[in-house]
Amino acid sequence: MLGKIDFVDALMGALFTLASASQTGIYAGARLQPGNFALGDPIYTAGGTAITLAFVFSITTIAVAYGTNRLDDGKKGPDMSVNTDIGDIVKGAASYETYIAGATLALVILSGFNVLGFNGFVNSHWVYGYIVTGTQMGGYYVFSWMG
Repeated sequence: MLGKIDFVDALMGALFTLASASQTGIYAGARLQPGNFALGDPIYTAGGTAITLAFVFSITTIAVAYGTNRLDDGKKGPDMSVNTDIGDIVKGAASYETYIAGATLALVILSGFNVLGFNGFVNSHWVYGYIVTGTQMGGYYVFSWMG
């Protein structure tokens, strides 16, 4: 619902924040039990790109936020509107949700797949990690609030 963060958004937001902090290197974190693994440990590696548990959590929480906020299931009030028309996005005619969701998803993908060495850049200094994590967190919560 527009202007409210429900329980699912709050729970997924906490997971997203933890995963984002792990992806950007500002949270090394303890190992999770059972299994003795950390969020930054790779679960799949191919061609020098490692897919970590933190990346999977990030993508999953964004998908859940999008899925639970896209429609209000007949409730009164406006629904979230994410425009997928490239023409509208390029012209600047898309909704705010479109740009917020796109920017948050782009940061997650850039750091998760290490596109053009982005993850190495973010991990090179703690300030960059905090900036990217803060941007991702803000994007997630605005995205959730708008839904």
